[in-house]
This record gives sequence, structure tokens and C-alpha cells, in this order.
Amino acid sequence: MNISKGGHELTQPLPKKLPLSDLINDVFDGPRRIHFIQDGVPYIRLGDLDAGEIYFDPNQKIAPADLDQHFYLRPEDVLVTKTGDEPRAMITSSETENALTAPAIYCLRVNKDLISPTWLAYYLNTSFGQRLLSAKSSGSVLRRLNLRELRALPIVFPPLSLVTEIETLERQAQEHTLAAHDIWTATQKGMYSEIDERSVIKQNTVNLPLNKFLDTPSALKVYRSLGEVAQIAISSRKLLKPDQIVKYVQVSDIDPRSFLFRRQRKALAKDLPSRIRLPLQSFQVLLLALGSNLGTTTHPVAVVDAQLEGGFASNAFLALEFAETQIYFAISLKHPIVLEQLHQMAVGATVSTIRRKDIVNLKIPVLSNVWRQDFNDRALLAWERRLLALALRRQAIEKAESFLQQMMDRG
Repeated sequence: MNISKGGHELTQPLPKKLPLSDLINDVFDGPRRIHFIQDGVPYIRLGDLDAGEIYFDPNQKIAPADLDQHFYLRPEDVLVTKTGDEPRAMITSSETENALTAPAIYCLRVNKDLISPTWLAYYLNTSFGQRLLSAKSSGSVLRRLNLRELRALPIVFPPLSLVTEIETLERQAQEHTLAAHDIWTATQKGMYSEIDERSVIKQNTVNLPLNKFLDTPSALKVYRSLGEVAQIAISSRKLLKPDQIVKYVQVSDIDPRSFLFRRQRKALAKDLPSRIRLPLQSFQVLLLALGSNLGTTTHPVAVVDAQLEGGFASNAFLALEFAETQIYFAISLKHPIVLEQLHQMAVGATVSTIRRKDIVNLKIPVLSNVWRQDFNDRALLAWERRLLALALRRQAIEKAESFLQQMMDRG
């Protein structure tokens, strides 16, 4: 059977299955001795991986010990989760080049003369591949995939035409993902620049104490109290029936670059964690009000998209309801001036809390409706590109699933 290397047919035929060990040039996990710094390299943690997707926080950068260059990620590396009940695999792109992974992630550097790394990642994400990975994992409390078992995984080879289709879909998905991140970055940068210019954050005002800056005439034209523009929703799950299936999200499910939830979970109402009690409506803005990173650049903020309507979130969030331009307001909550206020409002040493009675006095930048709508519309374009990427990856995984099902049906 001929296989693919970058979409081109190779002449060397291979059997239908080979152990993974025969197809990889290198396999390693991430460094254990790290510390976070502002100008380090991007860091990909276990929670940043979804099936086929890599999400990482650009503010989470690390300074590792001196490492050999081969430990830094390259495009078309295949990442596989080492621990957890839901094994996941994904392929790296140019966006993750030179990043490092956490120790709970294996990086597979495949021999591209033998197999398409894109196919390998999608194969491991099919239900068939997931069962293989789960069967090879061991442990009662914390499931773990050891390296010997990973190397022994049988890898199935598909027809070249299928590999080419999946590589094309993944390449298109990566293009949409990159475009979405570029739009988000430009939108956030442009929005903050407009806010700062209108509130006159210049050399003569940035050194003022926060309360004095917010009382300057120029700042008063831009910043308004949160209580003037938003309402705070009430936490309750009294209307849930015990056997009702409920969608829910947690703090770790937020994609820090898009202000969206990257995944949602499901459970029977009777099995929901006790903290999951905040009912969700489309376009609510969720602001974390309990944690150790309140008022920092990693302070979680998210917008509830339509798919989560009727779901629930942790009551560690405050659900803010704005009448319009909700995405604009979500982005505004991560402005440095707002974060500084949130940091000052947080009560508690190790785990801090932001109280409802304080949050209504939070000063947030409120540009004119025309400007708010413009930035909101730009962010929506990023959302659309992100959704296109997700749809393309779903299409690719469905093709892989269909092929493997046909193989099993034929025995």
C-alpha cells in the first residue's frame, strides 16, 4: 500500500498495520524544572489540548533549564496526552513552533517518509484510536500511558486519497485558526489603543495612582461603573431534574485567546459537581470571581456562545449581562486598568474573592456605540473563522472514522 508524505505518493509499499515504534524517529515529554517568565517560550499544558486542537495562553511562558534544541516543538509534531481518562492527540502547526510541553504530554516526531503525521494524529483521535490508547493506559485513580505501551500501538494505514483529503482539511483548519488568532490580537490591540488614547494614558498620567487617574476629566469620559451597564445573574439550579442531562463548563475550559469556551461537558443533573450552579444564557460575559489569579493577565473571562444556552457554569464565575456589544465588554474586562482594579478588589491571600457589592463599582471603558459595535463586529469575524476551523476538523475526523469502520466491517 502506498502512503503519503506531505500529500505526495511514495513508492515503498507497507503492510496495513505497523507498531508505532517503527514509524517514529523520536519521542519525549516536557521539562519538569520550569518557571514562568514574561519573555520565555510558549508553554502547552495538558488542559490546553483538546481532540485535534491546541489551545495555549500566550501569557503563560516559561524559562526551562538548558534543553537540547530537539525538545522544542516543530510543525507536524504529534502530541499525545500521557494521563487522563480521555486520551487526546493533535498535530502542531507553525503557531506552536519552538513551544515546550508539560511533562504530561508525549511528543512524537514521526518519520515522514513512512507515514503522514496528520493521519497519525487523526487516527489516534478516532473512537478506534481512543480505545487503543485507553486500553494501553493503566492505573485506578489516575490513568497513565507508559512509553512502552505507546510504542507498541498498532497504526493502520489508509489509502493515499484519504490521507490527502485529511491533510487538506487540516491545512485549511490551521489557516482559519491562525487567521482567527490574528484578528483577535489586532482587535484587542486596536481596542485598547483607542481606549487609552481617549482616556489620555500618556507619560503624564500613567504614573498617577489608579484612583486619581480614574478621576481625571479624560478618564471620566471613558470609564463608567459596571453597575451602570450590566446586571449580575443569580446562581441557582433548583429547576433541574435529577435525570436531566446538563451541559456545563469549568474555568479550565476557557480558550484564553478567544474569550470562548473551547469545550463543554455533559452530566446528569444529579452527578453535577456541587459548584456547577450558574445557569447560562447566550452572550452572558463570565468573569472569574474566585481564584489565585484575579486581576492578572491570566484572569479568566469568557462569553457564553449559543451552544451553551441552557447550560451551567461554576458559581466561581459572576455572570454579567450587557444589553449589547457583549464581546466588546468581555475584551474590555482584560484591559490593564480594569485588571488593576480587580486585583485591588480581590479579598483573601492565597485564594481571593471578588464580592458582588464591590464589582458593581468596577470602572470599565465604555467607548461610543459606533466604536463598540465596530470592535464587536471584528471579534465576531474571528469567531466565524474559529468555527470554520472546528467544522473542518470534524469533517476530517468523520472521514477517518468512516474508513476505520469499513475496515472493521470487512474484518
